[in-house]
Amino acid sequence: MKKLITMLFGNPETAREAQNGAPAGLTPELFTDSSDPVPDNVRAAVLNPYEQFFAVDYELLGARDGYHQHSAEYQTTRLRQLRSEFHAVVNRLIDMKEARVVDLKCKALDVHGLAENDPAQLQLEHLYLKLNDEIATLEKEKELSALDEGTFMQVVHAYKLGFRRGLADHMAEYRATVELGIYSYHKNP
Repeated sequence: MKKLITMLFGNPETAREAQNGAPAGLTPELFTDSSDPVPDNVRAAVLNPYEQFFAVDYELLGARDGYHQHSAEYQTTRLRQLRSEFHAVVNRLIDMKEARVVDLKCKALDVHGLAENDPAQLQLEHLYLKLNDEIATLEKEKELSALDEGTFMQVVHAYKLGFRRGLADHMAEYRATVELGIYSYHKNP
């Protein structure tokens, strides 16, 4: 008789589990994440200022500016602003690297004289020479950016391309509205 009831109505143990809301062994911890979410500012802190500057979509920025502010003067002003931001980022990065060089030189002086040809001292000297090379490269990039060259050229190219696209979208929309008679600069007499 029990087999017949089980076949018709299912296992009584599963019926009890259904009444409780969850099968045995399943706990809410399986479906919930108790860890705190990582805030966006923590993720952004992983990138250095230079990487953050180049992570921006300048083509999209240019398209938005070209659509809403469709003048060559605005484009020139915005490129000057971007160049200024780039210089500030490069200066901040140079300052960080120079502080690191000073720190490494102090550590090298602390280790100096412990042993002749000490590997720790040679590593420190190698590190601060490498940082000096990176500083020189950043200075060169800053100089090239004044001429819209170097890595800053990527920003200029993407922004101008986007600006042209935004301007073209604006003009196409304007032509369509004028043709439909929705919008016109001319007043009706």
